Amino acid sequence: MKGRTLHIFTSMMLCVLLAMLLAIGASSSRSLIAQASDEANTATDSTEPDEYGEAAKSLANAYGLPEDTAKRRVEGQSDRMMFRTLVAEKLGDTIGGFSYDPVSGTTTVSTTDEAKDTPLITQLAEQYGVAITITPADYSYAQLDEWAQQILAEASGNPSILDAYPDPETNSVTIKVDKRAARNYESLPTVSTLATQSVPITIVAGEETDTSTPDICTGKSSCGAPLRGGINILSR
Repeated sequence: MKGRTLHIFTSMMLCVLLAMLLAIGASSSRSLIAQASDEANTATDSTEPDEYGEAAKSLANAYGLPEDTAKRRVEGQSDRMMFRTLVAEKLGDTIGGFSYDPVSGTTTVSTTDEAKDTPLITQLAEQYGVAITITPADYSYAQLDEWAQQILAEASGNPSILDAYPDPETNSVTIKVDKRAARNYESLPTVSTLATQSVPITIVAGEETDTSTPDICTGKSSCGAPLRGGINILSR
């Protein structure tokens, strides 16, 4: 019974690990440090060595990778998460977010201050053996999260606004509105005020009853290019 319990536990950890590898650029309206820390705590080495093969096989099938390459991607997950956690802790005021490409094995870090942040990001990447690309961001994750929290506070009691959260992929604040309000989003006071302030906003139309988990942009193909104080509407 003890051996069976351990196998079930490690299989569950394997599913969590693989799901994290497949979810690129996902985020919620929490602090960047909290997000990275949660992932780092989850991506531990509790998966048995012989279980890595199963995760690698699934990853290889999903992205067309050789199995040995996929296995290296899986084995390097805990190092990547520790790298992200430390970067978020030390540079939280300027980091725009992270994304990971399983095909190239590269973690992209966006920042509002490349000149200042690059030396430390590079140092931590070398320390943990993480391949990185550094790209510019107009706004930090902290700033986007502050705007998202402002939107939620001002929209309290307004059933048309279902959620608001930072989206590092587009470097904007995603506002999820009820489908019935999507066509007239400009009339929503919070949206019009932020648009006037040149806050980058992405509007996502969603169901009023589906508020437990936000719909988040998972790639550039679904979100478009980074916004510069504009509004983009996505229909779900």
